[in-house]
This record gives sequence, C-alpha cells and structure tokens, in this order.
Amino acid sequence: MAYAALLSLKHLLEHTLDHDCEYLILDEKQQIESLLQKLCFLQDFLDQSPQKSSETIDCLESQIRDAAYEAEDIIESHITDRVREESASKRGDIFTPFCHKLEEVIEEIGSIKKRVEKIKDENDAQDLQARTELSPDSLKQPASSGKSSMVGLDDDIMKIKEWLTGVLSNLETLSVVGMGGIGKTTLTRNVYDDGLSVSHSCLGDSISRL
Repeated sequence: MAYAALLSLKHLLEHTLDHDCEYLILDEKQQIESLLQKLCFLQDFLDQSPQKSSETIDCLESQIRDAAYEAEDIIESHITDRVREESASKRGDIFTPFCHKLEEVIEEIGSIKKRVEKIKDENDAQDLQARTELSPDSLKQPASSGKSSMVGLDDDIMKIKEWLTGVLSNLETLSVVGMGGIGKTTLTRNVYDDGLSVSHSCLGDSISRL
C-alpha cells in the first residue's frame, strides 16, 4: 500500500508540474519539486527493502503511506480551488493555507527520509563489518589428508594391517577383490596411507588398477 500511495502521489506531482503549472506560483512549484525529490528517494528505498517484514520497516511504510495520501489530498484540493477561483485577489487568499499545509507534509516526509537514511547507513555498516570479519583464511577449505572414511570397515582395515606387518620373512600378495564401486580402492588407500603398513609392504603399484 505504501508503494502504491507513493507512486500515485509521484504521478500527481509530475502531472501538476507538466500540465497545471499555470495554477502554481514560484514558491509552490519549488515545494512540489522538493517533495518530488524526496519521493524518488523513498521509492528507491521501498524497491530495495527486503521482502521479509520487520517492525521498523512496517512502521516506516505506514508513515509513508499516510503522508503520501495527505499530500495528494492537499495538492488535488488546491488545484481544484485554483481552477475555480481564477481571480487574482482570491489566489492570494488560497496561497497561504496551501503553502503551510504542503510545507507541513514536506517536513513530515523529510523526517521519514532521514530515518530511512539512518537505517540504510546502519545496514551498510553491518554489511561492511561482516565482510571484514571474513578473513581470507576463513574462506579456505582445510587441506585433505587423502584418507577417506571407511564406515563399518575399521575391523577389516585393522586385520589387513596386522596381516601385512606380521609377514616379515616371506613375500606374499594380498588381493582385494569384489564388485566395482564397493570401496576396494578406498580400503586399499586407507591401508597404504598408514605409515606402519607402508614400511612393511608395497601397495602403491597396484592401487590404480583396482
């Protein structure tokens, strides 16, 4: 609702400056131009605001909506009065209350704009702090030892290691066989990577062929 109200007021201001400028005096035109700049800023904020609702954002959107509706009513009423009252003497009577009413709305929207700027600055500071805390070392993956986890095969690995380290006097061959994909290479690699096993055996030449 806030975005729709803001967009409606923005279109009214642009139309007033383009087509109803003859009913405005210089001060009124400057007021409308100032208001239009603030609306553009608030529109960008609503475009970029997160979709997730928060109490602060909801409160700001409610204030933006109410202020936009009020400004639209003031300007539409003023233009209608100016069209009806083309007498120069009566224009002076209309000028003062219109300027005061519009100025009050502009100040209110300006106050909302300052709160939005503060929120954006705080969010930017938090984002910068988060990026700073992410040191290059924290982004690096720990180096892999090359040793794969063999869930449920610890006993088999231990038996193979005991067999290899126990065969000292004779040269023997241990074959690891089975269907493809059951983990023969991983099993052999775990045994091979053990320092004690390497000192008693020659496994490396055959691992690539499993």
